[in-house]
Amino acid sequence: MQSSLTTRELQVLRLITLGYSNSQIAKILNITLHTVKAHVQAILYKLQVKNRVQAAVIASKYLIDNNNDETIVTQPTRVDYED
Repeated sequence: MQSSLTTRELQVLRLITLGYSNSQIAKILNITLHTVKAHVQAILYKLQVKNRVQAAVIASKYLIDNNNDETIVTQPTRVDYED
């Protein structure tokens, strides 16, 4: 079982669900683009998905309050997508 998302990963995931690009996320969170990409890869791994769209779909199901940066994603389930 993958570990829970960190607070920063949750912030990145929230911004992904709002449609922000990696560059925009880096500026908003005042971190490097490289760091954003590392967070995105960790999110994809922990949620067991292939891309940020799939991560956003899971986030939309599990983020209780999109206005709260402290929202916790609990026990995401793997979503199977047809290729």
